[in-house]
Amino acid sequence: GTRRSSSRKTRGLYETVCVPIDNTALDTELLSKLPSAPSTTYFEEESAWRFHNPAFPSNSFEQLSILRDERTIPSITPAVSSYDLQPLPSPPPLPELPNTGFCQWSFDEKSRVLLAKFIPFEEKKLFGKIMVNPEDERFLLRMMERDDITVISEGLADEISASLWTKEYITGCIGSEYHHKFRAFQKKSRTVTKVHSTTTIEYHEEQPGWYSMKVASYFEYLEKRRSVQGTQQEGGESSDGSEKMFSFEDSNGKEHCINAEDVSLYMIDVDLIKLLPKSFEDLQNNFKLSSILPGGSHCMMNAVNVNGRPFMGPNLYITPPSSFTHFHQDGHGTVDSGHLCLSGYNEVVMLRRLPERHKCRALELLNGSSNTSYSTLYGLPHRDDLDPSLGWPTKGAIRFCEEMGYCPSVFILKPGQMVHINKGRLHAFRKLSTSSLHVTDCHHDLRQTLQESIGSTEQLCFSIAWDWMFKGVTSEGINRELSSILECVRLNSAHSLQSLAIPETALLFLAKENVAKHSTTSKNDSASLIQGRSLSVEGKAGLEPDPMTVLRGILASLQYVVHRHNSAVRLSKEWGWEREEKQFKWAKVSIDEKPNTWQDPGTFSLDPYGAGDFFCKLCM
Repeated sequence: GTRRSSSRKTRGLYETVCVPIDNTALDTELLSKLPSAPSTTYFEEESAWRFHNPAFPSNSFEQLSILRDERTIPSITPAVSSYDLQPLPSPPPLPELPNTGFCQWSFDEKSRVLLAKFIPFEEKKLFGKIMVNPEDERFLLRMMERDDITVISEGLADEISASLWTKEYITGCIGSEYHHKFRAFQKKSRTVTKVHSTTTIEYHEEQPGWYSMKVASYFEYLEKRRSVQGTQQEGGESSDGSEKMFSFEDSNGKEHCINAEDVSLYMIDVDLIKLLPKSFEDLQNNFKLSSILPGGSHCMMNAVNVNGRPFMGPNLYITPPSSFTHFHQDGHGTVDSGHLCLSGYNEVVMLRRLPERHKCRALELLNGSSNTSYSTLYGLPHRDDLDPSLGWPTKGAIRFCEEMGYCPSVFILKPGQMVHINKGRLHAFRKLSTSSLHVTDCHHDLRQTLQESIGSTEQLCFSIAWDWMFKGVTSEGINRELSSILECVRLNSAHSLQSLAIPETALLFLAKENVAKHSTTSKNDSASLIQGRSLSVEGKAGLEPDPMTVLRGILASLQYVVHRHNSAVRLSKEWGWEREEKQFKWAKVSIDEKPNTWQDPGTFSLDPYGAGDFFCKLCM
């Protein structure tokens, strides 16, 4: 579920007015504290649901998800059509960039990309090594709280072992295994006619359904594709095109035959932890910011035991150029993502985090249609119901998004670079190919400039990506992260979707952990149970938020979650009473006398700390 909140500074502490969004009883005192106007001229995400999320007109086929009781929590803005929707306020300016000598910082105002280029250390003892200076790391994490810019880091993966990421190593480990998530993209062409010229534009169209094949067969396909392209360059192509065909057998024994040149096969979601554990270990040990991996110290799931966390990667992705991923929000808006490009180039479009109404408007601008917003917001990025006519955004569409205050980032992610994708941000990826783009394509100029330096040889795209739940490092940032994730969880519930993230579980464990940490550091007589060890400040001081910062940041969301759970208990009892009185057919939701965590794990059938034994009866 979620609550949205209004915020204000009081006596130096960050406070938030907790506003539930279901139909449970509301505290009139809290409601009276809601402001009647934004408290700043900049875009304020905490109050955007009231000031920047107007309803659609009553006669529109699109309508917002009903989350709040408008009789008790009215929206400030009246219903408007898409054309009358007002732009969002501008974001605040960036602070001054660090200058430590360990990282080269730059900000491109047009693309809104903040690049942190970590450079090798030149001191003799660590010559050629990447060292992340604490000042750079603190600034990087603070900037990752901002969703109006796109944070790209370069150099953090420079020290992973090249030998554990080769074709030979991967096929040696899992070549005989069948992988079941291959997506096909068929090459096509269209003619664009102007007054005095005609141009043929190549493009690729995603095909419905999934292929399965052995991993070794996929690398054979890649070699076949490379061989076909080499033969063409030498002028040795046969008349019937038979040399382009590649055959493989799926896991059911069915034979498939595709044109290796015209079809780009995208291998998606190869689980590194299960299938390539040494490669995962290498990433975990040598990636210079492992704290932003799933369950890392800056992930909300860090306080949750490993068995209680849903799987979020990292996963491996391999594809020839031209494949793409349509606009989507990872985990239906509930998780952040990290995308580490190791080879090839990714053309990316990404918007800032938006209220639901503005997400619909943005998709209408980017796709040229308002019929795709539901499937984009609440569907999977690779799905069969996509309109094949949807193209890549034009320069004009990006210009409209800029005018609406959506802070679009249009950029190319290069080898060695990692992009942080904040939760709830609409984004699309396209693997850069050697073909030319139409002049109206938003990446036309960037691709043309890059091709002048890298040439026309096709480059394999090889990436590692993962989902995670960025916690934030300031009280304000933590509050925004939780507000956003709980809002999207509630939206998903309204559309009968299960969220990937576990915000309520993470929130409760964060509260317990940080109360315990604060109790340890605040008591003068606290002593370690380790004999001979005195208490001291341990770990990376200053890089992780202190317990009080976390507790201030989570307070409003924790109040909401506790309120919602208490309401669920009351509701279940009322259901029980009504069932007894009226003999209704629905099942009774009862509260066990003894919590599962109090049971003897040697005899109890459920794992109360696991991730797979529970679901919510009220949500099913």
